Amino acid sequence: MLIGGKNKINENLQKEIRDLQPVRLVDYKDFLKDRFPPSPYQPKIIFINLIDVGTCEVQILSKIKVDFKDSRTIALHFAEVPLMIKNTLAKGYDAYIPIFKFSEELRNIVSRLSITK
Repeated sequence: MLIGGKNKINENLQKEIRDLQPVRLVDYKDFLKDRFPPSPYQPKIIFINLIDVGTCEVQILSKIKVDFKDSRTIALHFAEVPLMIKNTLAKGYDAYIPIFKFSEELRNIVSRLSITK
């Protein structure tokens, strides 16, 4: 699952993720209101585009920790500042990938988290 807005960046991210595992793009507002079609499988990884979700980040992460407690969460953002990454991970994410390095780091992160299809 990729949570964010419906935009070109997320469409491209979705295509790259799809090479590793099934993924669907869920608008963050729909996610918070449970207005998205159920899936026959529990996502192993949930990507959250922090650029899109803005101030709803805490609500989204809390909902994931309750409704998808066995899933791993990966934060996505433009920032590559170590302190910002550290602070983001401290919120409870399992990993962080800068969007500009997404292609390079996706497989490494998935491998490090021991997640496969």
